[in-house]
Amino acid sequence: MRWIVLVSALLLTASIVSSQTCPDGWLGYQQSCYLIVDTPKTWQDARDECRLLQADLASLTTTDEQTWMATQISGTYWFGLSDIVTENGWQWADGTVYDPSVTNWGPNEPNNAQNEEDCAEIFSNGLWNDQSCSDTRGYICEKPTGCETLSTDTQYRYRWNLPRLTGDRFEFEVQATNDVHVALSSQRHDLANMYEIVIGGWGNTQSVIRRSKQGRNHARASTSGINSNTQYRTFWITWSPDGTIAVGRGGETQPFMQWTDPNPLPITFAGYSTGWGSTGLWRFCQNAVCGAETGTCSAWGDPHFTSFDGTKYDFQGPCRYTFTKDCANDAFIVEVQHVPARWRPSVSIVREVYVIAYGYEIGLLQGKVVTVNGPTRLPSFDLANGKIEVTMSPSFVRVELTELCVVILYNGVHEIKVEVPSNYRNRVCGLCGNYNGIQSDDKEMPDGNFASNWNQFGNSWETDTNTYVILIQAI
Repeated sequence: MRWIVLVSALLLTASIVSSQTCPDGWLGYQQSCYLIVDTPKTWQDARDECRLLQADLASLTTTDEQTWMATQISGTYWFGLSDIVTENGWQWADGTVYDPSVTNWGPNEPNNAQNEEDCAEIFSNGLWNDQSCSDTRGYICEKPTGCETLSTDTQYRYRWNLPRLTGDRFEFEVQATNDVHVALSSQRHDLANMYEIVIGGWGNTQSVIRRSKQGRNHARASTSGINSNTQYRTFWITWSPDGTIAVGRGGETQPFMQWTDPNPLPITFAGYSTGWGSTGLWRFCQNAVCGAETGTCSAWGDPHFTSFDGTKYDFQGPCRYTFTKDCANDAFIVEVQHVPARWRPSVSIVREVYVIAYGYEIGLLQGKVVTVNGPTRLPSFDLANGKIEVTMSPSFVRVELTELCVVILYNGVHEIKVEVPSNYRNRVCGLCGNYNGIQSDDKEMPDGNFASNWNQFGNSWETDTNTYVILIQAI
């Protein structure tokens, strides 16, 4: 089946120059990376979008940072300040302490007009204004340079998506109410014999060291109030050949808890979790999850594509296509199902996304319904011993291939984004292009030749001509 449409290509000239330690498209300043997004969102939706990128809405906490940001924007944007919890109790989204002496409010602001302005926006002149959180604006995301920010829910289960440990020390920052759990294992998954460190269990009052998951407490310390749900707290864990496991606070050299195992276990990987009513935000810097530099490909609407290299084009084919895949090792495939719009059959929309990896096919369907090899399944869940992690936010379903550092996002309507690390440069192919930094060769087809137009290019990546008929009959 072939779908002939008029398409045009627009080469996108990058207006943002990222630093060497920030992902593609992000701006580096001091110790942070910033992403300026023009797509209008409500304040909460904007925050969700930032967190899906392992970031948060920007905290503009210094005069230098505020002055610099004003030189980077040319419109009005949400940033990470709100008094949603308590009127006039302004808080930064990432938990940084708010200092009212270092702000840039406009004249007579904040004024809480009509008693409904609880979120902060920044104008192109750098001044701040409080505005209704339900209004839509562009937004600014921020994350630490070279660090990864990850989240955990209230389900007590370890995530094993951190790289192999090197040395004898593991350091992290965490923001949680209680029950911060870290596991140290010889494998990238739960084992019967592994170390478990609980920080701030029992209502944030006690911390323990165990030799198995929920096993006997070999060391216990009274640590009332050790965790915070509004500020990041830094902790470190060390281990030594004699079997001593030590746990301490950031900025302190002496541990607050330790135990010597007479039969030491090998330690190669670290897992992390919260639970028992507490969610968590984690920052891993020395143990960064994936490389800082990434490429992003997206499609939205009817659909408008932006390749990994920044090329913009439209393609309206109504079948199933390879969106992107690992063309070197076949480690993963992402396919999209286009369906013609009822109101205009000449226009197609991304109605389904399929992620194929490790022997699984994960379907991301309309309404954010998720399937695994056919049957539906409710996020959050892991597959392939933690190599696949599926989560959901109000805006997107998120599939992360943790060992590959590949992230797929779908909003359950028509928008898809795929993020891959820089080691996939010139190793991917499909509708997203080859990610080699050259926009002029993004029309490469499966046979290695180059299409003369975007319609020919899109049709060359078709994987199934029958899905259009099947889906139309079902609608």
